[in-house]
Amino acid sequence: MLKKSKNRRLLTGFTLVELLIVISVITLLSGTVLVLLQGQRLQARDMKRIADSDSLRKALELYYTEYGEYPSQEAEGTDWCCLEAGVGESEECESFTEDMQDYISAMPRDTLYPRTHINGDTYTYCYYYKTRNNNQQYKVKVWLEKAGSFYEVYSTGGGDIPD
Repeated sequence: MLKKSKNRRLLTGFTLVELLIVISVITLLSGTVLVLLQGQRLQARDMKRIADSDSLRKALELYYTEYGEYPSQEAEGTDWCCLEAGVGESEECESFTEDMQDYISAMPRDTLYPRTHINGDTYTYCYYYKTRNNNQQYKVKVWLEKAGSFYEVYSTGGGDIPD
């Protein structure tokens, strides 16, 4: 048989008020951590985009060294070619993907593709490619979330390629 204790609180556990205080403190701490981590996620995705763009630039220069021109897009000088769309999803950049397979181990793919963002215009999260002057100039651009602008790599004179 159990003995009755004078200190009943030890036998009954936590009170409702104590539980609510603990739960609210845990919720507040976890919310703060999630907010802090969100900024780090944006920065990490942007750093990956910059590194991928630079790898793509190096691969394009290797291609140019061998062929004397940059890989063509389906319709030169018109629309931007979304490189992710050329990876088994459409024929928009299929020739570019095939041309570059010997120069880059894997085509860059934005982690948020095919989501879009709106900043005056709507863009899909992807790596855009465009050529000009008979494939003698190119520009690659990708949207950076944290900066809220495009990061661009381009050939000599390719910075003049209009958006």
